[in-house]
Amino acid sequence: MKSCHCIIPSFIILILVTSCVTTSMPAPVFHYGYINSSGKLVIPYRYKKASDFHEGFAFVRDGNTGGYIDVDGNLVITLENAEGGFFSEGLAPVHFYDKGWGFIDTTGDIVIEPSFSKALGFSGGLAPVQNGKWGFINTRGETVIDFTFDKALQFSEGLAPVGQFIEWDHNKQIYQWGYCNEQGELVIPYQFDNAYSFSDGLAQVGKRVHAYRDDNGFINKQGELVIPYQFYVARQFSGGFAPVFNGEKWGIINKKGEFIVPYEFDNEIDYARDYNTLYKGGKYGYVDKKNNVVIDFLFDSAYNFSDGRALVGKKMN
Repeated sequence: MKSCHCIIPSFIILILVTSCVTTSMPAPVFHYGYINSSGKLVIPYRYKKASDFHEGFAFVRDGNTGGYIDVDGNLVITLENAEGGFFSEGLAPVHFYDKGWGFIDTTGDIVIEPSFSKALGFSGGLAPVQNGKWGFINTRGETVIDFTFDKALQFSEGLAPVGQFIEWDHNKQIYQWGYCNEQGELVIPYQFDNAYSFSDGLAQVGKRVHAYRDDNGFINKQGELVIPYQFYVARQFSGGFAPVFNGEKWGIINKKGEFIVPYEFDNEIDYARDYNTLYKGGKYGYVDKKNNVVIDFLFDSAYNFSDGRALVGKKMN
């Protein structure tokens, strides 16, 4: 097991405040484990922090010990004073607290020295990294696209969302977003209030309604708005379909923007996934594409399946 001295994963801390006194109750404390597609807990609740599996690895932390486990729960890479991100294309961004961000391979060796203030994973052989401004490096750590962007996300289908700082508003940094190609050329100008990766030839973009909310639509690779701004929340297309939310219910649209499932679901149904999470009666379970329950409502928190495993949480207080 190699040892070496990142993004994220998505944990929500809820602080419950009483309505009549100023004292607040303690935030819930979770321990995390993993289930298989039958709903069996195959990796016990033993981690204080955990992430989804990607390319057979998941970053976990138990107290001061952190690292990557395999799908059987074996600790295969140990990280000291560091946080690890998702593996993609055989490499993972890692934040070494005393040095910055670099990349490790699947054996735990550092292959790109930590020298960046932020880094995201590789896609199409390129990774966005920050060194003051944002640019892109290749898997050898060489700069391929100069550090000229105020924000940058990963490439998908040959284009990457990039941002330009505009102003501060309500203590929030405001950016305009466009897209660059793999040569670093801005091929879709800065014009969107939010922008996400392309999938199925379309990308979700946002138009600010007020300081804390965007309406969402979709553009094509020419930057043309082909599905108008109308969704409170929208997800990426996959297999020709995308989940959308109107603030109350979820539905599903096709690439023409036509509803194939109206706004009728309380939870997000993604046709690209076999199972989706559903919250009911204070617990999470899983439903199939037709919203049939396939794994019972047993979990205090639950996330989507990847690599045959789903991250689930158990409340400890």
